[in-house]
Amino acid sequence: MNQSNLTNTFFPLIFLIIWSFGAVFTKLGLHYSSIWSFLFLRSSIALILLCLTIIFYKEKKDLFPKKEQIFKIILTGLLLQFLYLVFYFYSIKTGISLGLVILVLGTQPLLTIFFNIKSLTLSKFLLVITSLAGLFITVTSYKSSNNFNLFGVIFSFIALLSITLGTYLQSKIQSNILSTLLLQTFITWLCFFTIVLYDGLYVTWNLSFIASLLWMGGVVSVIAFLLLNYMLSKNTAENVSMLFLLLPISTFILDAIIFKTPFPFTSIIGVLIVMISVFIFQKKFRSN
Repeated sequence: MNQSNLTNTFFPLIFLIIWSFGAVFTKLGLHYSSIWSFLFLRSSIALILLCLTIIFYKEKKDLFPKKEQIFKIILTGLLLQFLYLVFYFYSIKTGISLGLVILVLGTQPLLTIFFNIKSLTLSKFLLVITSLAGLFITVTSYKSSNNFNLFGVIFSFIALLSITLGTYLQSKIQSNILSTLLLQTFITWLCFFTIVLYDGLYVTWNLSFIASLLWMGGVVSVIAFLLLNYMLSKNTAENVSMLFLLLPISTFILDAIIFKTPFPFTSIIGVLIVMISVFIFQKKFRSN
């Protein structure tokens, strides 16, 4: 498999699978810990693994970022790994339906293309709107979206702005992917550590929680974020953001398979609309 196929097909597929299972493991892990405790332990595992990887990394040349890149790297890390996660978890905690949160976050591709307003075309806009319509059909027919909560919506929009701006800024960073993620993880770990020192560590240790923690700390926080950074370095923020529309779709499918949740025919139609729209967008506007 050549590098183009890896970047455009295999890596996005692996990223979607990892991130989708992440929703299941997060739901499981939060049954046995507080939000801050879970995020702190997750970032601790990720930091240890990244430090070990750096130690055994052979290509030390140009490994560490240049001084002019450090502020942008830290800011991006805080947006993607701190603000996004915190406000996403707290939006759910307010009691708002997951469907509404997904719909808010699903507007990310539309918001992202306006960061590159000069490259905005009618076909891009129509494809994003069509995919959002498909997501709306899927969510509203699969999950109840009637549980409205003002603070939940506000927190969801803050999470949306955080991941959109973070993804856009990440695509502009010209630095080693591994060291970039290490610095971002260390900064967010310091934030979570400071909060846990004040708030306390609340965990019920068992095999389910450990499995959740290992998946989120090792597989999602390291492998998925490395894949995200790599894809952003090889493609536009717009193309990568379109992939996030597939995350709720793949999560719903996993939910239906694992938890035997009914998957209505209307949701299947919505899924097909999203998948076809994203495929056309990726094919038509792919970076070479």
